Amino acid sequence: MNKKIRRTAEEAERFKQEKKDMRLLRKYLGHTSWSFENQGKSRIKATYTKGLAKYDEDSEGNVGAMIQRIKDHLKMEPKKLTCVYCGKPANCCDHLISPSQGGTNEIANLAPCCTSCNQSKGKMSWQDFLKRKKSLTEQDERYKRLEEYTKDYLPGGSFASPEILAEIQGVLEQVYPLLRQADALMKKAVEAHRGNSNQALPPSP
Repeated sequence: MNKKIRRTAEEAERFKQEKKDMRLLRKYLGHTSWSFENQGKSRIKATYTKGLAKYDEDSEGNVGAMIQRIKDHLKMEPKKLTCVYCGKPANCCDHLISPSQGGTNEIANLAPCCTSCNQSKGKMSWQDFLKRKKSLTEQDERYKRLEEYTKDYLPGGSFASPEILAEIQGVLEQVYPLLRQADALMKKAVEAHRGNSNQALPPSP
């Protein structure tokens, strides 16, 4: 590759990076509530809960335990499973607490459900979703059964010991000051950008 072509490629890469930097700066200028710390904490929390859910997988032995739990707490027979939300025939399984909210694949967080309710519920908790349903008498009974069904469940990695969870939290606490430091640097960049913009303005008549 000759020098001219290499220089052109380097200039293109530099221009691409400058555009990326300016997009970030404009985002910071246009959204005063936006910050590395706020965005970072939110994304780290989501990644943390999804990470815990990832390691809590179903096993073949869990199926029997789940069937027994459904019998005991939801009062259903395996061959006649109905949706815990609406009572229609169940054709899938729902995470009572969404994985994005820290819900894992533990038995106490899975319940028979119909496709319609599964899609409608989305990221809502089962409590909030049931409160939106009609037929209050039936809803109250379903609510009590689900409370019993989930009473032993702790979202966000109940399979991990408190000591390990505390260690993970300790590592995360070391990251947050760096996000605040990034915010301070961005604020400095914004102030410099505004200062340069003001200098470029023609003097008032």
